[in-house]
Amino acid sequence: MQMIIVDDEAHWVDNLSMNKPWGTLGIEYVHKAYSAMEALQIIDIHPIDIVLSDVQMPEMSGIELIEQIKIKNRKIKCIILSGHSDFEFTKKALQHNAVDYLLKPPTDLELFSAVETAISQLKNEWELISSLERTQHTSGEPTDSAWTASA
Repeated sequence: MQMIIVDDEAHWVDNLSMNKPWGTLGIEYVHKAYSAMEALQIIDIHPIDIVLSDVQMPEMSGIELIEQIKIKNRKIKCIILSGHSDFEFTKKALQHNAVDYLLKPPTDLELFSAVETAISQLKNEWELISSLERTQHTSGEPTDSAWTASA
């Protein structure tokens, strides 16, 4: 799995990307972005599974970033980091299906718990899709070619 950390404050991005044992959670690569626009460019190029984003950034907020991500790829899981405990931000994040809303500085337990929740949601969705595909494949429904051959 791949994750991206997005914040206009470089020390947050650098600290969170380099000083945490992400590999123990199954995160193979952590990308860094210092703006929402940079994050969108990285998401266009790399198979990102999880986004950990600040809520207040210049150009585009973390909430607007989630909106753009959901337009591009609904499967990406988003976690919001914020220095503000404003309920409106929390409400908007949850309305956009954010996995969690963490206050800065998050504890390692809070951070890892949110990422584990995102990973669990992704795995459950992948298993459901795989199960549906197997069910469709084994249901014996006639294919288009079988139907046209019998017509």
